[in-house]
Amino acid sequence: MAKSTSNINLWKMLADHKYLVLDKLGATFERDDHFFYEELEVDFTFVHYAGVHEVNYPVLQTLNLRDRFMLIHDAELLDYGYYVEDQTAENDYPKSTSGPGDGGPGRLQLKLEHIDRLGCRLTLRGHLHGNSFDMNTEIRLRFRIRGAVVPEWLGYVGEALSEGYVYCFEQRYKQELFQYFAALDSFIEMHVGLHNAANPNDPIEIRQLLADKFKLLVKHRLKGHGLGLNNLSFWGDFCANFEDVTKLRNAIAHNSSSALIGEQEANDCFAVVAAAIALVEMSCLTANDILAFYNISLP
Repeated sequence: MAKSTSNINLWKMLADHKYLVLDKLGATFERDDHFFYEELEVDFTFVHYAGVHEVNYPVLQTLNLRDRFMLIHDAELLDYGYYVEDQTAENDYPKSTSGPGDGGPGRLQLKLEHIDRLGCRLTLRGHLHGNSFDMNTEIRLRFRIRGAVVPEWLGYVGEALSEGYVYCFEQRYKQELFQYFAALDSFIEMHVGLHNAANPNDPIEIRQLLADKFKLLVKHRLKGHGLGLNNLSFWGDFCANFEDVTKLRNAIAHNSSSALIGEQEANDCFAVVAAAIALVEMSCLTANDILAFYNISLP
């Protein structure tokens, strides 16, 4: 990827702050106060029910969060413990039914084992050393979750960015790049349609290269500010980067290259999309403007 000609490496900073970019665009959000109140799910595959006798029971707990999220990007189990309504204190997470601490009857241990990001499911595994009473006591789980709901602002553009971010966490960089480029394609076509509807006597021809359509969009935006492409200090780098990621995307789509698509290539495509959106949607005309829009602090 071409290097920035200014002292600010715009492309690296955008790629290094994906969360801030996507949060600004409504394609992800993060909270650490997701609470779930669940019945304990004991796995009886390798152990028999022992009633009032204390036994070491395997626990396999699955939370389906499809009603809360479109996608899950990341999650962390912050705390867990037994819960009795109107009795357990707000910040109390007892790991045994005898009260605070890890000892005593009904000892419970849980950990987050797997995140199904596209299916919006969290799988917990652990064990309960207890009896039927402990097994039937409700548990409270507290998570930090980074995920996405259906984006309101950019529609499918936001959805594609959000899905690309899923692949970032899973280190599936080819799919990540492809989703980011799909977002770029959709964003440009959306604005070409808006431009042509508003300017029927000066339309942008839809049967031309994506980069050429974007160039015409930007020229029209700049014209409204009394500026030209030469006033954009990052334009040369942007065009070179756009060309690079377009070649990679086409190679993937047509299976015409064995080139390895890694984290850097996916990051390059993400930075191009982020800059394109800030430039056209918010008229950010400098690298500083783009970073400020995404709440990215200068080093």
